[in-house]
Amino acid sequence: ALQYQHTFINFEETTGRQKQRSSSLSPVAGCNAEGACLEKYVDGLLQKTGENYQWPIDAQGNTSKGSLGHPEVCGRFCIRFFYGNCRQGENCEFCHLAHREPKVKMDKAQRQLFEMLGEAEVLSLVLPHIERRCARNGLKKQMLFVIHMLRRRL
Repeated sequence: ALQYQHTFINFEETTGRQKQRSSSLSPVAGCNAEGACLEKYVDGLLQKTGENYQWPIDAQGNTSKGSLGHPEVCGRFCIRFFYGNCRQGENCEFCHLAHREPKVKMDKAQRQLFEMLGEAEVLSLVLPHIERRCARNGLKKQMLFVIHMLRRRL
C-alpha cells in the first residue's frame, strides 16, 4: 500500500511478513549513544589503515616538493597520495612521507593574535622552539647560520 506522509511516499508491504532492513554498519559492542558508536568505529578503521599503510616512494627515492624538511617543516600530508591518485608527483606541494602525529595548528583567535605581533615579538616566541627542535633532530650544526641570522633580527 502506498501512503503519502510528510512529503514522502512510503510503501508498506501488506503480506503480514515484514522484511528486515540491512545495515551497512556492523554493531559495536558496548556503545550506548549512536554518535559515539559511529565515531569509535571510524576511529578504529582509520587507526588500522594508518598502521598498515605502506607509504610509496618512487624508484629513485624521490618524494615531492612538499616533503622537503620532513617531518619538522614539511607541508601537510597529501591525501591524494595516500589514496594512490596524486598526479603532481615530485611537483606536489604536499608531503608524500608518513606522518605519525597531526600537525599542531593554531585556532582562529590564536592566529589573529599572532598576526598582531611584531617581527621581534614573533622571533622571541618562536626562536627557542626552533633551537630545541634543531638540537633534538641533530640539525644544530646545519642550522647554526640560520639561527644566528634570526637572533640578529631580535
